[in-house]
Amino acid sequence: FKKIQSISGTLKELNRRKIELPFHPHQKGLVDTIQWKAPTYTHLYSILTNECFAGVYAYGKRRVRYNPVLKRQTSTKLRQKDWAVFIPNHFEGYITHDEYTKNQKIIRANAFVDRSSMGAPREGSNLLQGLVHCGRCGRRMRSDYQSKYPCYSCSQDRFQTGKNPCGWANANRVDARVENIFLS
Repeated sequence: FKKIQSISGTLKELNRRKIELPFHPHQKGLVDTIQWKAPTYTHLYSILTNECFAGVYAYGKRRVRYNPVLKRQTSTKLRQKDWAVFIPNHFEGYITHDEYTKNQKIIRANAFVDRSSMGAPREGSNLLQGLVHCGRCGRRMRSDYQSKYPCYSCSQDRFQTGKNPCGWANANRVDARVENIFLS
């Protein structure tokens, strides 16, 4: 990550080299095991954003509230200055706290619209930005303008595992079809 400065780029490089990372699944009964697996974007993100790798002890990073009417618990992520306990250099880390802080700035600078929301329409000619879903996996497709023709691509697998996109569709054809149906 220090060299590439991108989680997606680091993921692609790890997959290219066939490097697996330790994965700690939820405890199964009384057996607690570590499995080695090909990394995913989420796994790599959780490693790079976890302050314990920089030797920091932290507690109270989230505020949990229970709504008795909805019978639902909500969790809110707090800013670092609002954590109950924050002790840098509490134990030896894999990286220094300064390196960790630089990594967080790089990750924030690389961030884009939250994938769980529809997001605001962005620049570009695609008519159905944020509305087209993949016919294979059902996930929302992104507008892609890097090829010769604008298209919609299901790139969640690319972000998660570094694999090729699940599917894609020529945006000009899809948009024209929707326009014709709408105007009919």
